[in-house]
Parts: sequence; structure tokens; C-alpha cells
Amino acid sequence: MARKSAQVRDVQKALIKTTEKGVKRLVHHLTFGLRDATPKKTTFHSIQWIPSIGKFHVGTIGTYEDALAGTVKRQPQISAVATVKRSFKLGRRQRVNVVNNGPAIESLNRGSSTQAGAGFVQRVMKDSIKKAEKEVSD
Repeated sequence: MARKSAQVRDVQKALIKTTEKGVKRLVHHLTFGLRDATPKKTTFHSIQWIPSIGKFHVGTIGTYEDALAGTVKRQPQISAVATVKRSFKLGRRQRVNVVNNGPAIESLNRGSSTQAGAGFVQRVMKDSIKKAEKEVSD
């Protein structure tokens, strides 16, 4: 009986490891896919996609004026993805969020810009899920 229990534990560990990898890959693809797909009159809205664990990210990275001046940095977005990849653990019952607090993001997703059609967020979400599933299954 003990041997079966060890086998069950091994399967559980493998399942947890695979699921954690899938979540981390999804966060990566979703954050950077949304960044790349978001219209870029300035970089302001594209760098506002910030993943977090637990609580939602609040506020924006820089200001619209900073983006017009070319002084908004992408590093906070990159660091947030790295933090989720390093820190997310399934057993902790953590929720992962990817939010954009840019004031015009909903309008952009409705198609207000010719750079990205309506529903680009939903398209990137579907594509990101497929990419993460493929990487986990390989």
C-alpha cells in the first residue's frame, strides 16, 4: 500500500509542476502578447499590462506625458513578469492577474484605433492559452 501512496504523490507532484509551468508560461505570453498587440501611438498603454499575484496592480507606470516624451520604461513590466514566474506556487491558492490601468484601454479594445481591431485583448488571450498549452505538453 505504501508503494501506491508514493506513486500517487509522484503523480500529484508532476501535476502541480506542470500546472505551475502552464500558469507561468500563460502569464508570459499574455503580458507580452498584449503589450505587442496594444496600439502604440505612444507606448503608454502597451506597457501598462502588469501581472501580479493576489492583489491587482494599482496605478500606471509613468504618465501619458512621460510616454509622449519617450521616458516611460518597460522594466517594471518585465520585472513583474519575472516576479510571477519566480514566485507563483499552486499550493498557495494564489490568483494571478494581468491588468492594464491605462485610461483608454477599454476604448482601444473596442476598436478606437486603426492599429488594433476591436477585441484584440480576447484574441491575444486565446492565442496565449494555445501557446502555453503547447509548451506544457511538449
